[in-house]
Amino acid sequence: IDAAHLAALHSLYFYASPRILKQSGTFRRALFDDFSGFYVEAFHDWVKRAAESADEGLRVFYPSSTMVEDHDAGFVEYAAAKRAGESVCGTMNRHWNNVKVHVERLPKLATDQTLSLIRSRRMPVLEAIQPVVETVQSIKF
Repeated sequence: IDAAHLAALHSLYFYASPRILKQSGTFRRALFDDFSGFYVEAFHDWVKRAAESADEGLRVFYPSSTMVEDHDAGFVEYAAAKRAGESVCGTMNRHWNNVKVHVERLPKLATDQTLSLIRSRRMPVLEAIQPVVETVQSIKF
């Protein structure tokens, strides 16, 4: 994205994610690093770049996960990376005057990544995201 487009940006919704698969339950550093690359480093870098170019305040949505609270051993790396991303969001909210990050822990959603032959309850994406968009767009500076 070029500087002119970044300057006009007023909201950023960060949905980048690698494939999320249940693991064995033993912490794997390389997998945590992969998740952190998306949920911490890439998120931080995108927000920083957009905030440096934005003409006005930047509203940001960081989609965390209820898995942070669930303590499912098969998703420990994912949950730890999401928790680290939440921490970065808190730092941004405290120290970056032109950025306000809204963090919400979303349940498992019905997405292309979660489709399965085995039926499971998943919240429809629109049902989960519509109130988030309304909240983010109502952020005042």
